[in-house]
Amino acid sequence: LEEIQKYETAVQKIKEECPHEVRMSMILVDCKKINAKLMGMLDDIIDLLLKSIMDTIHDRCSILAKTYDTINAEISEKADTPQKLVEIGEKIDYARHTQTKELQDQYIDVLTWLNLLYTTRYNVSEGDLKQVYNITQWIKQIDNIITKSENQLDKDRENLEDAVNQEEEGLKNDIKGITSDLEDIKKLSREFKEGENNSKIAALKALMDAANGRLEEINVKRELLDWAESEYPALEKAFLTLKPYETLWKTYSQFKEKEKHWTASPFDSLDPEVIEKETKQMFRTLTQLTNEFEGYPDPLRACSDIQTPLKLFRKNEPLIRVMCNQGLKDRHWEKIFVLCDIKEAHDNPRSLTLKHLHLDKCLEHENELEEISDVASKEFSNEKLLREMEEAWEPVVFELKSWRETGSYILTGGAVDEIQQNLDDQIVKTQVMRGSPYAKYFGQVIGDWERWLLNTQDVMDVWLK
Repeated sequence: LEEIQKYETAVQKIKEECPHEVRMSMILVDCKKINAKLMGMLDDIIDLLLKSIMDTIHDRCSILAKTYDTINAEISEKADTPQKLVEIGEKIDYARHTQTKELQDQYIDVLTWLNLLYTTRYNVSEGDLKQVYNITQWIKQIDNIITKSENQLDKDRENLEDAVNQEEEGLKNDIKGITSDLEDIKKLSREFKEGENNSKIAALKALMDAANGRLEEINVKRELLDWAESEYPALEKAFLTLKPYETLWKTYSQFKEKEKHWTASPFDSLDPEVIEKETKQMFRTLTQLTNEFEGYPDPLRACSDIQTPLKLFRKNEPLIRVMCNQGLKDRHWEKIFVLCDIKEAHDNPRSLTLKHLHLDKCLEHENELEEISDVASKEFSNEKLLREMEEAWEPVVFELKSWRETGSYILTGGAVDEIQQNLDDQIVKTQVMRGSPYAKYFGQVIGDWERWLLNTQDVMDVWLK
């Protein structure tokens, strides 16, 4: 406004103070045109400033209209989920307590500028006023729109609350069904195939997991509705009750599957330590379950039915350990075949399985078989040590260099000390091995190896002199 007034004052001064003619000696200068030109330029500047104000009003009105449209669209949405209910409620609250005041202030500012134009020579058109009029209508309606949205939101809340209550009723009925099915699970026995038992338990577990998932979803909705979290002790108890039955029949299926594998697989594919570890864990599990099922005859009977074949199988573990011994040679297998009453010949005794054995006969001679296995292990240990000593010489290199100009060679390099140390150590080990009662079957090999070591040591002594 000050800028406009400055230019209007300049126009007025030109009119009042600038002469129409200027007389200079013999010349008369006509100033009317230049005065008119200057006043025209100032009028153009004033018109531009006034138009700029009107353009700003138009822009502000457009922004206000879009803002109102956005608010109306956001707060008029239907809240079909608790999450959306919260979001729309926050938008309504923000619109009522924050946005309406901000928009009111902006609207008053627009009116102030419009009133300013009326104090100037600017001709406000009907089109200019139409935008301002539309904003005025919005200002009058916004409170009613927000109130209407709040009322609709209350109705949506009621519908959502009813839906959540219906979901909870459905969940309660399902949990009752789960509790009833759980009573049937408690009565399962080996009269049914364990596969069927596991299938029934898995189906019930799936229902319980689904119910638990629904409960979590319901509690999320309850939290959004500002309700307290729902708790269903019956569902928690059902999980705890089902767990031992699930473990029982899984253990039974696991044992039947493992027993079939261990019985039919050749001994060279079995690991006795793994078998003993797994059967021990199964037996420990069943013992714990027996304590948990005290007072419940059906699962107690099932535990006993599983423990009986497991105990019988565990009696075979020493035999499996004997048969899987890597140190067994043909001479050992001949003795084992006699004790176990195995008459047919086998090219590869380690391809035998428990099914091939007369288990009662083998168990009668369990001590003798373990003694054979123990001897085989100690013999194998000596044989392995001898092989390791031989292999230790493979990377050893004798380094020679010429001795002056004699045409002879001497040993040199750091390998000399290593060679001497290896010879001393291996000679002692070989002599100890030769005195072992478990070395008689390869005494000739040990003797040859000892002679080689001693001869090598003698040669080394001569060379080093």
